[in-house]
Amino acid sequence: MRIDGWTLDYNYTHWAQDKVFVLGDVLVFKYNNNSHNVLKVNQTSYKECNPSEPIGSYQTGYDQIPLQTTGKKWYICGIGKHCAEHQMKFAINVLDHAPAPAPSSSVSLLFSLPMVVAASLIAAAAIFA
Repeated sequence: MRIDGWTLDYNYTHWAQDKVFVLGDVLVFKYNNNSHNVLKVNQTSYKECNPSEPIGSYQTGYDQIPLQTTGKKWYICGIGKHCAEHQMKFAINVLDHAPAPAPSSSVSLLFSLPMVVAASLIAAAAIFA
């Protein structure tokens, strides 16, 4: 599924729930920087849509954020009530490597592993392109 950028009223949490993000992937946020921004925040700020103490702040309109550590990551738009009222929030879990698929037969294992890796790379490279 292609997302038309970092924008109002899109359920990014739902979109991300079946994606795999691993070390080395790069999040790309594409948006109008006159209307939005991207703030990396902690879990509490994410839940409360509180932009006051970001861990990172991005404002170029084409932000490329490399995933360099494992664990949970939270991002919000800090403009107005975009996060609280318009779902401009995004949470992911970064793994150190893509999990191997559950094998159902030797044939499916041969074809499934590249698909998981490819899906991970595509999801990360085109997340908000």
